Amino acid sequence: VGIHSMMVEIPKGKKVIVQISGTKWGFSAFQPIPGWKDFDYENKGDTITRKFENVKSGIIDLKIYLMGAEKIGVKVYENGSKTPTWQKFIIVE
Repeated sequence: VGIHSMMVEIPKGKKVIVQISGTKWGFSAFQPIPGWKDFDYENKGDTITRKFENVKSGIIDLKIYLMGAEKIGVKVYENGSKTPTWQKFIIVE
């Protein structure tokens, strides 16, 4: 529980989409190192899914807030891929 950072350095001309799913998480519209736009919001029952796409290259940070016990899904899509190139679950206890 708390604030967590997903900082990344994106090369010029590359695109990254981060998809986060769960119910007990959030993010600030004003990121400390901006460079993401959020889109594709879905609310299906007990799961909220939102995607974030980089809008610039270089170092950017996506800070999210984990607010309670649950399993948060994180998927990363690179350069237009339709399947995630990386995915993990964060278990919040």
